[in-house]
Amino acid sequence: MFFDSHCHLTDERLAPQLADILSRMRSADVNAFVNIGTDIPSSQAALEQCRKAAERSFICAASAGFHPHQANEFTDDCTKVLLELWNDPLCVAAGEMGLDYFYDENHPEFPCASRETQQKVLLTQLQ
Repeated sequence: MFFDSHCHLTDERLAPQLADILSRMRSADVNAFVNIGTDIPSSQAALEQCRKAAERSFICAASAGFHPHQANEFTDDCTKVLLELWNDPLCVAAGEMGLDYFYDENHPEFPCASRETQQKVLLTQLQ
């Protein structure tokens, strides 16, 4: 049995294929996984996907958090929602969160939050 410790099944390219992906995982002897959220919608979707996977006898859990690339979307309301998500029995981790200085806010392909915003959002989540 294999365990995928970090997957993003909520990605817009993968989410519509969830049933097929779960079948391929089963065929590859992957029976457990952690589905990672990167903002509120993907964290909520990760939990919902885990519920569906559990119905197919997968051992699965999710994380909820704000990736530093999405830090510009973080509002005061997000803290309340994250606390609710973190209290879900299927949520086993806070994240994906942290600091990512590889790209900056002016990058043409992946515009990110400023370092200051990333730091603020990370500290808020940690508190």
